[in-house]
Amino acid sequence: QMTTPTTLVGWEVCIENPISYDWYSNVLDKIKTKCNEFRRNINKHNPHKRPTGYVCCDELLMAVAIWGNEIVTEDIDKPVKVVLSGDCRGMLLTDMRRRISNFEYCPEGYRRIDIVTKVNTEKFMEKMYSAFSSLP
Repeated sequence: QMTTPTTLVGWEVCIENPISYDWYSNVLDKIKTKCNEFRRNINKHNPHKRPTGYVCCDELLMAVAIWGNEIVTEDIDKPVKVVLSGDCRGMLLTDMRRRISNFEYCPEGYRRIDIVTKVNTEKFMEKMYSAFSSLP
């Protein structure tokens, strides 16, 4: 049984918090560091462009891992398990009926994780700019 704390940032959170194309191309892409050049090369063929803006999945996941509560504005603590057989094999099953307190154990076969539901996009953009500007 794994006991390491786990945080999940789902696809929905990523697409609900796009970065404007203007800021992405005129501010972030103009930073002249090797680290930012590496990021630009990775994202050159990125399919995550939406009409509402640029979806920064990998960047958002890392920002949540590094800065956590500075960026996360809402999350829920829920029991989950991975379905190991049948048509839904590999799917993450979340028990949305159950609210877990710090003193309650998860049901048999489930694991407790933190699911991010909202982030502060402005703070995320600020942190991303700062990180890519300060790294070599």
